[in-house]
Amino acid sequence: MEKKSRWLGIAAIAAVVVCVGMCAATGLALRYGVDIYAFFQRQRLPGTGSSAPDFALSSLDGRSVILSQFKGQPVVLTFSASWCPPCREEAPFQQALHRQHPELVILLVDSNEQDRVVQRFADEFGMTFPVLLDRSGSVYRQYGIFGIPTSFFIDPGGIIRHVLVGALTVEVAAEALPLIGVEP
Repeated sequence: MEKKSRWLGIAAIAAVVVCVGMCAATGLALRYGVDIYAFFQRQRLPGTGSSAPDFALSSLDGRSVILSQFKGQPVVLTFSASWCPPCREEAPFQQALHRQHPELVILLVDSNEQDRVVQRFADEFGMTFPVLLDRSGSVYRQYGIFGIPTSFFIDPGGIIRHVLVGALTVEVAAEALPLIGVEP
């Protein structure tokens, strides 16, 4: 009986230690969650001031699009998906930017969705800029995409000047576009 109660005591202490540890970890995650997320974003994404990694993808209309072909022009490169609510929110604004700023190249990269689904998304929002298909997810991995939408503001020299995780808004555009030589 004494042996059994000793094991029960040890098990109770172990349960308390595990519970306290889990509560502490949960509390830290809740308290610092945004900062932890930002830390991992900084580690995974090509950073501001670095060269934008080059890639080649097919567009919805079957053309091959290579990022470096736009060297000399400002670029907004957005990673998106048709099912993503913030991506859908920013789509009309991206199209408006494309109309208002013909000097600005806007590229939307979609990953792992069927072509017809992406085409419906592009048609729904009247997208007249290139919508690229990252069928293998290789460009998503190359850019370390952690959440969508994620946009890279690339200057005419091919340098990333701003990274946005979240939907593009008028306020963000007013801040980021001048960094790549476009007046909002």
